[in-house]
Amino acid sequence: MISKEDGIRGFYIAGWKSGKHIFSRTWWETEYDPMLLSSLMTSLEMMALNLTSEQVNLIALENSRFFFKLDKESQLLFILTTGLSKSTAKYYAYLDYLSKYFLEHYRPVLTESTVSALVLEEQTEKRIATIVDTFVDHWEKAEKNLIEVKVQDVLEIYSLFFSTIIMKCLDEQTRRSYWSYITQVLQDNPLSTNSADSLLMVLPGIVNYEELGVSSLEYEFMLKRLNKILRSLVVLAKQVHSPEHYQSMFFQHIVPMIQLEHQRLKTYQLNDLLVMHLL
Repeated sequence: MISKEDGIRGFYIAGWKSGKHIFSRTWWETEYDPMLLSSLMTSLEMMALNLTSEQVNLIALENSRFFFKLDKESQLLFILTTGLSKSTAKYYAYLDYLSKYFLEHYRPVLTESTVSALVLEEQTEKRIATIVDTFVDHWEKAEKNLIEVKVQDVLEIYSLFFSTIIMKCLDEQTRRSYWSYITQVLQDNPLSTNSADSLLMVLPGIVNYEELGVSSLEYEFMLKRLNKILRSLVVLAKQVHSPEHYQSMFFQHIVPMIQLEHQRLKTYQLNDLLVMHLL
């Protein structure tokens, strides 16, 4: 059973522009009126976008937190209320899971006009509540599934950066000269205690992770190895280029990748770590 102090307390869906309450499910007695909460949180989101063009992702109060996800296409705002657990990345992942489930099933009937007047049928509301209840009740199972999603995402992110460095920051002659070295770096850093769990190079230099058994990888161990590989590739790129040339390639090729992967990097708190190794 989830503790009240650090677990999920409630899940809400609101019309972004209308502030209309569409759905709510709570697991602990709270003082939050779903109608007022929907109206207040959508107003805050709208104000943030108007003032700064940035979305509100998290509001922290003295004893609780509010996580937000805005889907502009459907004009829906998804809100997760929790205790003060330190694992913000975990709750972002949970909110992402719950919002995607809803959108997969109801996006075809959602437009701006229907959202403002959307009222879920009783059976539909019960079905969503059951899904959300099942998700929360099976906390450990959900945690395991989300850890696998996290491992898969982080593997993909790092593989994209590896491939970008190899293909964009090293010219063809350098790749040929250092091909054995690059391959050896990957082989010397298996992502688990099993030496077979290594990233593979696929010509002409794309790093492949798809053959790895995600469920067998321990996240912290894997992340250390990925960062070691990244450092080795960056050292190579800096070795064959002048500081000015590497800096130029960093802004030309690496920065766009950071921008492209901004949301996932933020979700898994990898921004500072990656930039530290890449600079």
